[in-house]
Parts: sequence; structure tokens; C-alpha cells
Amino acid sequence: MNRKSQKAGLIVIFLTGILIITPMVAAATRKTYLTNYILANQDENNAFGNSYEETSFALEILNDCGKLSSVDTQSLILYLQKEMQKKFSENNMNNYDLYYLLNSLDLLINTGALVNSSLEFMILNFLDGTNQTGGGFSLTNSSSISNVISTYFAIQAYNIIDNSVVINEVHKNWTLLCRNNDDGGYGGNASLSSSLISTYYAISIIDAFSAINEIVNVSDTRSYLSSLYISEINDQNNYGGYGPDEYAQFALLSSTFYCTKSLKLLLSNDINNGATSNWVYSLQNVKDGGFTDGGNDIQKFSSIPCSYFAFKIITLLGGNLNVQIWMIEFNWIILIIVLSCIGVVIAVAIYFWRKRKI
Repeated sequence: MNRKSQKAGLIVIFLTGILIITPMVAAATRKTYLTNYILANQDENNAFGNSYEETSFALEILNDCGKLSSVDTQSLILYLQKEMQKKFSENNMNNYDLYYLLNSLDLLINTGALVNSSLEFMILNFLDGTNQTGGGFSLTNSSSISNVISTYFAIQAYNIIDNSVVINEVHKNWTLLCRNNDDGGYGGNASLSSSLISTYYAISIIDAFSAINEIVNVSDTRSYLSSLYISEINDQNNYGGYGPDEYAQFALLSSTFYCTKSLKLLLSNDINNGATSNWVYSLQNVKDGGFTDGGNDIQKFSSIPCSYFAFKIITLLGGNLNVQIWMIEFNWIILIIVLSCIGVVIAVAIYFWRKRKI
């Protein structure tokens, strides 16, 4: 074989190698795809998604992934403080929004006060107004109806704005009474039937008081949560996840987080880490890198809440987001490069074939 033929052969091998490694170079880790998706959903106010909740979720993911520096921190702080002031001025505040606004500010501000003294006074005055003497907190200061969900957010808001505030144990005792003896779950209050979300927030409140050992018949509560696990191995869309209730056809990322987190707090050994982690991994969206609920064959769009719950589950179960995955979006530039390489390989191959015939 002459030198020209050798060179042509080397070129063919080289270009073929480029084609083979192109997807390997384009691949990225699960974490990179996730954080890129989150950052792509930042709006003109430097907030994320469509709610204070989504902004808080996004910031928590970015903070845990070491990407918070990608956010215009000062602009977002000013925006969130103005939004809080606006909601108080319009008498439109609730414990749910207040917590997520405070949590976002807490993530963004390393030292110093989260808000000025006048706004802090409004916050504490509002929280005090939701505090019910019989136990629990209402959603707003114009309501007298306690609920475990609003109670959880009120306690968390207190903890963020002023660590010196001591939450009276009457709220712990009130929460313990929300347990339903017939199934071991918790209702929104003592008169309501059990629901997964109420059970999750009730257990979280009890854990905040370091009182998990005060839950009576804790095995019943574990059984209630474990009953929502989808164990049918042939159900590829749902196996490993948890449904939101006993009648649900599909597992959700939110319900899976509520169940696994609650079971962890209750020191349960019933979690199938491998199956649940693999189910969550399967829901990372090839189109944008975020996560989407599964359940059927219809293509769904990723969302910040789904991505948050997926991230929390993977972290909770000790999963790995630093693994490269084959999620390549062939934009026009990549497509042109790949087609050009293919064209060159074909041309060189034809040239080499003709030279051999000569």
C-alpha cells in the first residue's frame, strides 16, 4: 500500500472516530441537564417559573448543585422583597406564599437580615394572627381554621425569620390528634379523613418537634404510606413510584417524594431504593433535561415542581446525578457538522476505492 493510500485510510479512520465520539462529547451529566433546564426557566424578574413556590424550588436545586452564582442575586432579592411588601399592602398574604418568599431570600442572602425591620414586623404580626389558640395555624390571618399544611408553613416561616421564636407545643399535640386510627394516616385536621399530603406535612411537623417517638402505632402509619407503592414490575411506567392515593392509576413524583421522605422520617426499611431511583431517572426529559411525571405514553412537558421532587428523591435515596446520559439535542449546527463528516467519509471512501481499482 503506497503512502497516499495509507493517508487516505488514516483520514477515513480519523473521521469515523469523530462520528463515533460526537455523541459522547455532546452528552452531559444528569445534573448539568437539570440545572440548564432550571436556568432556562428564569423570567425577566430573575425569578423562576410561575410562582413563589417554583422560584424557591429552583433556587434550592441551584444552591445544592453549586450553581446559585448563575443567578442575579441582588436583583432577585429586591424583587422578592417588593413582592412580599406588595402582598402585605394588598392584604393578600398567606402562609404558603410567605414561606416560599422567605425561603428564597434565605437561600440568596448569606448574612444579615432578610428584610428590613418594618417588613419583619409585618411578617411576625401576620404569623401571630394565624396562630390558633386551640392548636395549629390557619392559612391567613382572617381565618380561624387550622390545617396541618398551613401549620407546617407557618412554623417554617417562623424558623426562617426569627429563630428565637419558640413554637408552643400545643401545635405538636394538635398535630398528633390529626391522626386517623383506622388507617394510620393524617387528615388536614382531626375531623378530616387521611390524605397523603396531610400525612407528609403532619409527620414533618412532628419531626420538627423531635417527637416522632410520640406517634402511636407508628407501624400503621408506615403501612399507610407503603400501601401507595406501585410494586407491579410489569407496569414499566409506574413500577417503583408511589401513587397519591389508593385509587390512583399513575405514580407521581410529588407523591413519591411525600411517601419516601415520610418513610425515612419514620425510620422505615420498606423503601425499594433501586426501583424507585430507576423510576425517577426514567422521567428525565430528553427534550429539555428537566423532569416530568410519567403515567402514560403521552409526551409531557417538564416542570420545575416535578424537577424539584425528582431531585429531592434522588438526593434522599443516595442516587447519582453526576452520570453522563445520552440526551443529545441535535440542533442545526450539530446536524450540519455530522452530515458534513458523513459526506467527507463517503467521498474519501469512494476516492480510495477508485484508486485501488486503478
